[in-house]
Amino acid sequence: MASPTTTKSLCYREASTAKAEHKIDEDEYYHHILQHLAGVTHEHMGESCTGNDSSLRAHDPFAYAVQTVAAETEPLKDAAPFEQIFKTYRTGTFEDLAAQHSRLFPPSSSSDTRLRRLLATRSLLDRRPDVLLFCIDQGRFPHDDQFKAEARAVREEEEEEETAKVLRRLEFMWPAPRDRTVADVAAMCDVGGPWAVDW
Repeated sequence: MASPTTTKSLCYREASTAKAEHKIDEDEYYHHILQHLAGVTHEHMGESCTGNDSSLRAHDPFAYAVQTVAAETEPLKDAAPFEQIFKTYRTGTFEDLAAQHSRLFPPSSSSDTRLRRLLATRSLLDRRPDVLLFCIDQGRFPHDDQFKAEARAVREEEEEEETAKVLRRLEFMWPAPRDRTVADVAAMCDVGGPWAVDW
């Protein structure tokens, strides 16, 4: 992977702004953002680096998701595998992504859980149901409020039926028991549902 052309390490907001202003490319953006998972911090940014920068959530939801994961978990030894996965996500095929995931991340590792969480967030933001389904099928991962809010927003988007169908596999997307209709129960038990039954 090519080294970033920017010599200064950028914090979340700095990297997001630099990308929006076309001062850095996608590879550099992901490099700067994902380095936080390896424990990189920026003292000059204060709480907006190590705390919960709620304004970042509206400005750059993916960067906010990385900030949340970095704050909740122990630092990685190396963020390079994450960079490789996200590069393949952007430039490769789904098959490339799945194969690379198998090579880089052993099943049930804590790194794999973090990756699934971030990859699911990215694919939800981009409305990529194939990658989102892959993340869900690989195993459980935490769903923060941002993910849930974005998932619920998909229900209002008629053109995103495939993404909505994938999201119905997640428990928090099911109607409360008292609100369930026959159609809701059927969706849970039909092929592709979380409790699929071989009728």
